[in-house]
Amino acid sequence: MDKIEKAFSFKGCRPVTLFTRTKVSVPKSNPFYGAEKLAMVNGMVGGYYANAVNNALEKKGAEPDFTPGPRKWGNRISGTPFVEHKGKKYLEMHPQKATVLRYVLNGKDVPREEIEPHLRKGSDKPIVWRDYTLANIIAAKVNGDFISREK
Repeated sequence: MDKIEKAFSFKGCRPVTLFTRTKVSVPKSNPFYGAEKLAMVNGMVGGYYANAVNNALEKKGAEPDFTPGPRKWGNRISGTPFVEHKGKKYLEMHPQKATVLRYVLNGKDVPREEIEPHLRKGSDKPIVWRDYTLANIIAAKVNGDFISREK
């Protein structure tokens, strides 16, 4: 178990900040194929999707009676915020604010105004849940501690 994974071995729901490096999703024919996005993501880890949706419904004055179906992929590891799928481990998170720090292609920064028109648009759903591959988390702030894969 690496130090990033170990940092999330707490019980309950907590606010965290992730620093991630993820591949930009564009077709191979796109000039930005292979680019990466470095981002800072603030959100909650250890919560339950059904609770988040039901809380949002209740705030809107609706009856909180949402029950999600089974996961479409992967298996949630009971008692943890992790999901396993095809030999990889993912951190399940309810992101609340994401800030793109920069885009990089072949080791060079790419201006936002050049790359962003080529990217998928974000979700307009009120409750968004994301699964981050542990390998894509380069650092995290958990329980006030900053944990980095860097030495």
